[in-house]
Amino acid sequence: MLDVRGGIRLEDDVTISNRASIVTHINVGFPDHPLQKMYPMKESHVLVKKGAYVATGVIVLPNVSIGKESVVAAGAVVTKSVSDHVLVAGVPAVVKKKL
Repeated sequence: MLDVRGGIRLEDDVTISNRASIVTHINVGFPDHPLQKMYPMKESHVLVKKGAYVATGVIVLPNVSIGKESVVAAGAVVTKSVSDHVLVAGVPAVVKKKL
């Protein structure tokens, strides 16, 4: 699922596996929803750099970059940018090893 509202940039040789979601905006609902004051709409781009691999069921949130030749393990939730040449996993995703 690609939410392109905030913009998604995929560099060369990127793999996005099945059932992965790249989210570029978050909104609790209609403009006068009671939670809008505490959780205003957030919109920002996502960048997936050259040679990165985003595995099955990953969720990438707005304002995140996935580093060059990095791997995001299956089921991870990426809330912060990922460095180049690392493997990240978990909820939230954290570096497990350098590649």
